[in-house]
Amino acid sequence: QYKATTTVNGTDITIPFYKNDGISLADIAAAMNPETVGSGADAVTFDVQKVKIGGAEYPTNGTIPASAISGNGDVTINGAAPVYEKWGVSSSNKIQFSSSLNNGDSVTIGNVYISSIVIPSGKQISLNLNDAYNVSLDSGFITPPAGLTSITIPQNVSEITDNAFQNFENLESVIFPPTDISQIYIRDNAFENCTSLQSITLPNNIADIGQEAFHGCENLNTVTFAPGSTLTNIRYGAFWDCPSLQAINIPASVSSLATYTFCGCENLGTITFEAGSSLSSIGEYTFNGCPIQRIDLPDSVDTIEANAFLDCENLSGINSDSSLDLSNVTSIGNYAFEGCSSITSVTLGNPTIGQDAFKDCTSLESITGRNNTFSLTTDAFAGCTNLARINVTWSQNITISSTVFHSLDSTKRVIIDLGSVNQAIPANNKHITLQDNGGTFAKTPHLTSNTIVLANHFTISGSTWGSRQIIVKPSTSFDYYTWNGTDFDPTSTAPAAWDD
Repeated sequence: QYKATTTVNGTDITIPFYKNDGISLADIAAAMNPETVGSGADAVTFDVQKVKIGGAEYPTNGTIPASAISGNGDVTINGAAPVYEKWGVSSSNKIQFSSSLNNGDSVTIGNVYISSIVIPSGKQISLNLNDAYNVSLDSGFITPPAGLTSITIPQNVSEITDNAFQNFENLESVIFPPTDISQIYIRDNAFENCTSLQSITLPNNIADIGQEAFHGCENLNTVTFAPGSTLTNIRYGAFWDCPSLQAINIPASVSSLATYTFCGCENLGTITFEAGSSLSSIGEYTFNGCPIQRIDLPDSVDTIEANAFLDCENLSGINSDSSLDLSNVTSIGNYAFEGCSSITSVTLGNPTIGQDAFKDCTSLESITGRNNTFSLTTDAFAGCTNLARINVTWSQNITISSTVFHSLDSTKRVIIDLGSVNQAIPANNKHITLQDNGGTFAKTPHLTSNTIVLANHFTISGSTWGSRQIIVKPSTSFDYYTWNGTDFDPTSTAPAAWDD
């Protein structure tokens, strides 16, 4: 028979043993103290669950097996330590962790309502709260923020409240488990500045994404909406300043994109919309600075608000590879496309157009009107040095102001394609107003048509437009029609001004 000796909490312990029987741990376990974390109603007392010796853990009533005892003779046991449950719940429903919690542990907590969770300082853990009874997660629910790397949301949660995970800089994963909850609301700033979060899948019962909910998630590169999404609102700045986000597919149920939704997403080049989309409006600064080349907007979109596509320098196509088809849009806000220097042509219905809506679209060359009534009268095209052509072949009631062309390069000539202007064909009966609102064209405008011209199709104030003669050249005849202030004078010889 041999002796095993050790010291626990200042008490010397001697255990006789036969090698083949192993060393009983009962006396060692009995000498170990419980551990209490917290105080008052927040206190949790942890009993000893196991004994740890070296790298091995043994039951408190177990033995160190003969195979773990080296040599023959007496032995000294060094470093025996208690092992506690990793977590416990206090009478106030606060989750406390024992000293047995290891950095990097994955902890599952369930079948309990949780008031709060306190992660020990310096530890980083993953939490699975799937079976917790909570119906909402609030700001301060988990502290400190730096301690959480992953969370599985409780299956009964219907609301992640304002700031719940704001500034959780080490949070890498957020998992929503299957649930019977019909609607989940992600409130304002809920995941703001979660700088380690790279991807998230939002289940189809997410109903609302609050203001700046994912603002500043600088490494978030993938946002996936589950099929059948019922998401209605993506609110102000929800994904503002997410520079790693490259593509997103907007659910059909979303009715509007609020101000700043994707502003500052400097790598977001692909935006798609689920079939059957009900989207009606794109808010201010929504895509400001995004490297979009083409975006196919749903037919339901009728409003593009101020600065929505500001400085989208790569944008060259909406519903087309090479043109902005905005024929269904009824309102275009101030500066909506300012600085979109790759746009070459735009098709419009008859929208209200805000101040400088297309300012500095330096590659823009032509505008096509698609509505029966078509009007370009606002100063929306400052800095559009190449905008020289307006096509109104589909329109019948037309108003064009000279201010549209006030930035045109002096080497270029304004060209207005009128299409058919034959009163004998009612469908082609046009009424055209050319507003002379100051400024001088460098060259006489070319107004072209594919029929002969009848004077009562034109309403013109004065005898000039942009301080130049008004001349129409039909493609079906050799005549040129020069407006004299009250009527057209036909001539088979091109007036000198035609080729000035």
